[in-house]
Amino acid sequence: MECTVYRKRENSRTRCRNGHYVCNECHMKGMDVLIGLCLKERSKNPLDIIEKMMDQPFCHMHGPEHHVMVGAALLTAYRNAGGDIELEEALTEMQSRGKSVPGGACGFWGACGAGSALECLSLFFQNPHR
Repeated sequence: MECTVYRKRENSRTRCRNGHYVCNECHMKGMDVLIGLCLKERSKNPLDIIEKMMDQPFCHMHGPEHHVMVGAALLTAYRNAGGDIELEEALTEMQSRGKSVPGGACGFWGACGAGSALECLSLFFQNPHR
């Protein structure tokens, strides 16, 4: 496929019904905003938090950015509800792990990419001092 944004060519089977393809790198541009947004957030409701993320210009309906956003919203709500967690470290780890789940994984793997990234994060809670 050829990315309709920067013309990068890569192997993929995911595109819109009109034939447009956006590579993972282009989908993920702007995601660094999430860590700052979450660190300033005071809500304890993960739905409120993720809705603010979804309002960001980089967020697309079916993009791989959700692989990071779901976990980031849950981590932020947990900390804001009194959870003992180093939020910036956890968000950085969530972003790293979520970005490693490729776009299209939800449809091709039969498991939600956000859920896959969250499963990896459970290790963080089992041993927060790694």
